[in-house]
Amino acid sequence: MAAAILARKGLDVLVLERKPFERVGRPIRVAVERSVFSETGLTEPKPPVRREPAMSTEIISPDGKHKLRVRDLPIISFRMREYMTALVEAAQRAGARFMFETTVSGPAIQSGKVTGVVGSSADGRLLELFAPLTIDASGIHGVLRHGLDDGMGVERQIDPRDVCDLWQATCAVERDLIMDLLERNRIRPQVNVCRFGFMGPYSLFSIYVDLDADAVIVTAGVAREAGVRSAREMVENYVQSHHWIGDFIEGGGGMTPVRRPLDSFVADGLALVGDAACQAIPMHASGVASALLAGKILGEVAAGALSGGGQATRESLWDYNVRYMRSRGAAQANSELFRRFALTLTPDEMSRVFGAGLITGEAVKGALECMPLELPLSSVLSAGRRLMQRPGLVARLAGLSRGPLRALEAYMDYPAEADESALSSWTRKTEKTFVKWKKRVSPASEEESEDASEY
Repeated sequence: MAAAILARKGLDVLVLERKPFERVGRPIRVAVERSVFSETGLTEPKPPVRREPAMSTEIISPDGKHKLRVRDLPIISFRMREYMTALVEAAQRAGARFMFETTVSGPAIQSGKVTGVVGSSADGRLLELFAPLTIDASGIHGVLRHGLDDGMGVERQIDPRDVCDLWQATCAVERDLIMDLLERNRIRPQVNVCRFGFMGPYSLFSIYVDLDADAVIVTAGVAREAGVRSAREMVENYVQSHHWIGDFIEGGGGMTPVRRPLDSFVADGLALVGDAACQAIPMHASGVASALLAGKILGEVAAGALSGGGQATRESLWDYNVRYMRSRGAAQANSELFRRFALTLTPDEMSRVFGAGLITGEAVKGALECMPLELPLSSVLSAGRRLMQRPGLVARLAGLSRGPLRALEAYMDYPAEADESALSSWTRKTEKTFVKWKKRVSPASEEESEDASEY
């Protein structure tokens, strides 16, 4: 996205990609809010890349006793790899050049400024490339971010606890078996069935039987905690243990940051975008829409900074921070509060929150659209009558009701200029909103998780 915008502005753009062209993007199905396409000017994907979304999503509490069905989701579902191919080709048409199968090992730095990258080409030749601006879009591993020197103004490390492990597999389904299960009401086609909290406080397991494609999509997401099986193991175990699931078609996954964005995305000669900048939405770990929007902002700001022979300094790139933080970043911070609260819940407490009616269809839709969420104190007090046996949980809910607005206000007040003193003051003030939600409960035991993941 950023490369296409910069190339259209007449700048010389080179994209270094580790994978070969045909393997760019993960072979999974992703969903983004519909509004992203109008905001970025991108064309919506068309079939067969685009898939019709589920008729509804059914959310099930950890104990299986409470269900919430949500219809008319505000999202578009598409196959990521094919759409990434289209984005690459669009950037090439705009004038950007690509070097595939190229490995970047770190940044080139001179006098506190990023001046390019070092790495190796597809044929093993060592590379050292120089540019006035280098953009790190290398995902959660942040190959350039990790190689920065002290004092360059960008966080280098991510807390391992702020990472989510995701995996998805698409497999064929045996049509006759599926129809038999359907008749016995054991399968709901075209309905995305999601179980939350099945393995500790921040976990999800979903099954979507798509009869239009004769396929089933199995997805797992879990907090990266010691003693918890990987998302891939969970998905593969489910696929192998259900006789109606046929051959593997495609799939993939990996680690995604699930925290508020880095406090700054820019340094002299450098900008970060996507997962490298921690721009995924904490509650549901989706980062595609954020990356597209951030790429657009970055492309516009960087083009302005470099116009007329200008320099890509931290100051000239700062508006990228401001524009993202006061829009998408504010919503991310709001989402992180709810995620941190979820990490304090036991599976039983999560189920009680479901039963108390505090999780609504409108809230789910709002989260998928990256809309800031609220938990009015009046709703907590109303639900409190049904949670009288859990006064500690009610107290935490009451505390949560005051946080979302504070997070939004803090991010709307992000420093307008690249002033270190102002940024430090803002960081200290903002951290006070989040620091109280540090407690985490232990993940569910292996035996509990086996029972909870059965459908």
